[in-house]
Amino acid sequence: RLHESAVIVDMHSDIPADVVKRRGQGEKAGVFGRVHAQGWREGGIDGAVVTVGGDQLREPSPFEYAQRAIALMHEEEAAGDVMIVTEARQLLPEATSDRIRLILNCEGGSPIEGSLDKLHMLYDQGLRFMTLTWSAKNELGVGVGAGAGGLTGVGKSVVREMANLGMVADVSHASVEGFWDCLRL
Repeated sequence: RLHESAVIVDMHSDIPADVVKRRGQGEKAGVFGRVHAQGWREGGIDGAVVTVGGDQLREPSPFEYAQRAIALMHEEEAAGDVMIVTEARQLLPEATSDRIRLILNCEGGSPIEGSLDKLHMLYDQGLRFMTLTWSAKNELGVGVGAGAGGLTGVGKSVVREMANLGMVADVSHASVEGFWDCLRL
């Protein structure tokens, strides 16, 4: 009965990687609707945090990959089966929609390449959630299992700016010190 009265959000989905792959093979927009939507609806899923880039997605560069994946997700939105969430109110139960709601996420901060300008560019394109590190070191800090250290000076600036923008800073793959650095901000 919970599925009937609550908004159910999958907190991690790599569906955009499938969209990027299929579109690269020549499929037209609407991949989500043709391939994934029915299963999600049958499972009672109303939305998901979807990965559109990250530390491990580097071709041609992390920033360019994220921009391409975000652009393709906007084309999926135009095809009609998904809605890109840019405001928290779009997730409330009263904001009912027959579209699957997608929260765009980078799984690691590499796509912003240490730049607040690139953070703003991706935010303007719909990015609302970013894992700071993906179990490795990047421009923002040290990931879990990747050695000693926490957030870099750039990482601290990025977390502050994400807070100003209303973005979620995900510390799930950050080092213990990085986790505490984020909380101290």
